[in-house]
Amino acid sequence: MISVATLDHDISALAVPDSLLDLRLAPDVADRLPFVRRFLIFFGVVCLLVGGVFMSLGAQPVLGFMGIEAVLLYAVYIYCARNARQAERITVSDRYIIVRTTDRLGRQSLTRFDTQWTSVKPAQGNDAGGGLIISSKGRARRIGAFLDSGERQKLLELVDDVVRGAARAST
Repeated sequence: MISVATLDHDISALAVPDSLLDLRLAPDVADRLPFVRRFLIFFGVVCLLVGGVFMSLGAQPVLGFMGIEAVLLYAVYIYCARNARQAERITVSDRYIIVRTTDRLGRQSLTRFDTQWTSVKPAQGNDAGGGLIISSKGRARRIGAFLDSGERQKLLELVDDVVRGAARAST
């Protein structure tokens, strides 16, 4: 089993029978959401209290503006919570690479590649900063778009080494 605990994002190696590597990639936003939720509740209470004080002093529009701020922060929280749902799981076995992707709306997709014909490379051109490209027989799949360049390089080396080893073992 290969350990990838040195990467900053949520990338964990999981034990799955008959697999050489099983990685789960997810943005690290999900770790901070409980704190943000508590802060948002605290901020909403403060906005309500401050708006109530100003309303009692005769400045009624302040309560509305404080409410708008709380609603906008809640919208940002919902956006971040949806982004935290996205995840990618890469499983490499002797014969196949399976990429399972969950997007920010919760939709899932699955792509399977043959290890004999698969290449892993960084995204190029307009896609720079867009993760890695796994391609095989005319099909391609992007992974790790949310990783920084150092993490992307570590992931490239890790996946490429395992894929090459699997391709050699299956011949």
